[in-house]
This record gives sequence, structure tokens and C-alpha cells, in this order.
Amino acid sequence: MNTDYIIAKEYLNKLPKEQRIELINRTLGQEGAVTKKERQQIRKFCSDYIKEKIRANKI
Repeated sequence: MNTDYIIAKEYLNKLPKEQRIELINRTLGQEGAVTKKERQQIRKFCSDYIKEKIRANKI
């Protein structure tokens, strides 16, 4: 499970912003805009990912 999560994060980070948002929207089961709560969750996910990379000295 953890490996899948890591692979998904790597894949999302390599996508252009528009494609990433579209994929996240579809994954969350929505075709429209991302809600404020979801935006906050996505930002937290991304900031946690960046913090992990910094701690691992990969950034």
C-alpha cells in the first residue's frame, strides 16, 4: 500500500498542473471544480511530499 502511495505521488508530481488537477478531480469522483476543503487537502498532500523530499536530501 505504501509503495502504491509513493508511486502515485511521484506520478502526480511529474504531470503538468492542468492534468494533475483533472486527474485528482476524476479520482475524487468529481467532474467540476475542486472544493475549498479538497484544495486544502491537496496542498497538505503536496507540502508533506516536499517536506519528505527535503528530509531525505533529494531536493
